[in-house]
Amino acid sequence: MKKRAFTLIEVITVIAILSIISSITCIGINNYYELNNKLNFEATVSDVRRLISYGKQYCRRYKVMGDIIIDKYGKSIKFRVSDINHGITKEIEMDKDIKITSKFNSNNIEVNEEGFIKTSGTINILYKDEYKKEIKIGVGNDIIGVKEGDLID
Repeated sequence: MKKRAFTLIEVITVIAILSIISSITCIGINNYYELNNKLNFEATVSDVRRLISYGKQYCRRYKVMGDIIIDKYGKSIKFRVSDINHGITKEIEMDKDIKITSKFNSNNIEVNEEGFIKTSGTINILYKDEYKKEIKIGVGNDIIGVKEGDLID
């Protein structure tokens, strides 16, 4: 007599093995997306800091005044020189889950001809209310520091 069907133990064993493999895969995928989001956030913070340094260097090199402008909706940051001979604009668009705000007197940060920012303040970058970084700009020797914010629960 030939065996024509699987026994109950064989079916349960196969289902258990498949569920273990699928749960390991799901855990790996979730970790991948979480790590990818964290790296995108860190890259955005680095881009903002690089834009500020670029603006200061450009103004110092060409002896022009520039502005670093943060969008009032928190979706972009822009470096702009309004001089006729140096009409340059460099902009960074934020991802949909990242918001940028500033704690300056206005959203317009002025850079003088020597490449110095005359007012101190903080730029906050938030990702989905999970991660927070603060870029603090000090006057004097123009320190740009990045501070890890508290994780928001």
